[in-house]
Amino acid sequence: MNNDIILKAIEDGNERGFLDKLRNYPIDDFNNQLKNLLKILLVLIEKSKDHISPQQYFYKVIVKILPQIVSEKALEKEFVSIIKENSIPNYVYTSQIIRQLIIAIIDHEIDVSKYREGLVTFEDIKSFKHELISINVSFLEIAIYNGFNHDDITWLFYNSVINLERERKIILAPEAIEVFRKYLLKDPEDYLKGFIRPLYSGGINKNFPEYFLHVAEPFHAQIFDDNDFSITDFFKNAKGLGIDENLVNDVESFYFKVIDKKSIDGNKSLLLSDNGSYEGLVLKSTGHRNIRPELTN
Repeated sequence: MNNDIILKAIEDGNERGFLDKLRNYPIDDFNNQLKNLLKILLVLIEKSKDHISPQQYFYKVIVKILPQIVSEKALEKEFVSIIKENSIPNYVYTSQIIRQLIIAIIDHEIDVSKYREGLVTFEDIKSFKHELISINVSFLEIAIYNGFNHDDITWLFYNSVINLERERKIILAPEAIEVFRKYLLKDPEDYLKGFIRPLYSGGINKNFPEYFLHVAEPFHAQIFDDNDFSITDFFKNAKGLGIDENLVNDVESFYFKVIDKKSIDGNKSLLLSDNGSYEGLVLKSTGHRNIRPELTN
C-alpha cells in the first residue's frame, strides 16, 4: 500500500478505523499479505497521533509469527530487512516497540515451550534478540549520520537494550555505546546541557526538599569507560572543541561531587539548594536544559 494513502487516513482522522480494518488481516503465516501489514504498521507507529495502538498490534503480530520467522534464518533475515527498510524516521516509536520485544525475550515472556513441535529453541530466540538489537543500533547510526535532533538520538540510544541486571538495571548494547561515544566526541554540547537532571521528573511539590534532588545522566557509567573513553577525557575534548567553558566546568564539578553521594533509594544524587549552590558548587552556565528553573541564574 502506498504510504500516501496511510498518511491521508491519519490526516483525515481516520487512523483508528484504518487500524481496525488491519486487525481483520490473518496473521497466521509470514506471507506477502502479512509483510504488507508490517509495512503499514511501521508507518502508523511513527506517524499516527496515537502511537500506542499500532505499537501494541505490531507486538501482537510479531509474537504470533515469531515461531515461523526464527525457525528459518532466511525468513529471519527477510523480517529484519523489512523493518530496517520500511521504518519511518525519526524511528523513536519503532525503536520503543523493538525494545519492548527485546525485554520480553529477556524476561521469558515470549515462551518457547508454547511453540509447536519443538521447531524453535531458546538459542533461536536469543539469535533473534540480537537481530532486534541490530535494528535499533542501525536506527541510531542513521539518526546520527543524518543529524537528527539530540533528543531523538538519545532515545534511540536508550532503546538499544541488550540485557537487564539485578533490580532491572538496563544494560545497553556495546555496539550502541560505541556509536554514541563517537557522536559525543564530535558533538558533546547537547549531552552536556542535559547531563544534570532532576531525580524526580514530575509530581513533586517544590516545597519539598526532594524537589531539588538532581542526578547525572543515567547511562554515563556505561558510556564512559576509564580504559577506553574516560569521562575526564570527554571533558577535555569538549573544552578543546570550544564548548562553553562554564557549561563543561559545571558538569565536571557536578559529576565529581555526585559520584560520592547516594540517595536513600540508591540513586546517585546531589541536593542543590534553591540558590543553585551546594557544598561550594555553583552552576555558572545558563545552558542547562533540565535543571529546576529555580536553580538558573
